[in-house]
Amino acid sequence: MLNKYLQFLSGISKDLLEECILNINVKKIEISSIDYNFIKYIKSNKIISQSIAKFIQANIKINNYSNVTTNIDKILNIIRCEFIKTNYNFKIISTKFYKYLDYSLYLKNDTGNLSGDCMSRPHCHAQNFFKIFDNSNIKCLVIYNDTKTSVAGFCILFYGETNKYYDKVYSVNSDLTNYIHEFLQEKGYTYAYDGFSNPHTDGLKILEGIKLTKWNFKKYPYIDSFRIIDVKTGILYHKNYLHHIYDEDKILFEWNLEDLTLKPNFKSLDNTEGGFEKIYIN
Repeated sequence: MLNKYLQFLSGISKDLLEECILNINVKKIEISSIDYNFIKYIKSNKIISQSIAKFIQANIKINNYSNVTTNIDKILNIIRCEFIKTNYNFKIISTKFYKYLDYSLYLKNDTGNLSGDCMSRPHCHAQNFFKIFDNSNIKCLVIYNDTKTSVAGFCILFYGETNKYYDKVYSVNSDLTNYIHEFLQEKGYTYAYDGFSNPHTDGLKILEGIKLTKWNFKKYPYIDSFRIIDVKTGILYHKNYLHHIYDEDKILFEWNLEDLTLKPNFKSLDNTEGGFEKIYIN
């Protein structure tokens, strides 16, 4: 078949790599498959399988040998991006997106963190943990494979009055994860997930809340970033919010009750069984 990847490289060589790539022989090389770091192609009636880096070294003439590694990395990144754009579909879904957060729909060749998503388990759907997501200020970026039959990744999106945010990225591999970050940041989204960082040292300080129209439910999903809900106002806050508001070293939960003050209007949605944690302040 006609090799669109080599055509792509030929097309961008003058614009992006200038002196680094002098020519590439598209007539004698035919790609049969390309999968992230490896490529299989036919050359001189022989089937060859090798890493993309070795393929570039063998088939593209490099002029500036002092910068070979850097230029190969550039080409490799371009190929990865083109592969993702060709083989995946990106769609922002605003209603009932949680039906896609289902392990039975996930691609099975997962080398990333998609299969580790705790909300994809059957009982989460059976008990309907996801009603809080039926708010107009919460959406989801869902990534399908090229046949639109399986989910390759997703990311929950939150919309404040002034900014829009995206939560932890789940996908089948690191290349797709990196591309999702680039895709969303180019569209003006701010990354809201900071893992287990200490909010007083290197944690994110996001004070803007996400206004909800409905929020009182029996069950809630586990949320990575915007997990603090004020049940009186219906505002969802970032997990570090109370640390900054109360300027405390720790926000303590119901298993540490001595000399603590209960904040009954706040709940923390970090329970994987559909519940929540009560919040106490020193």
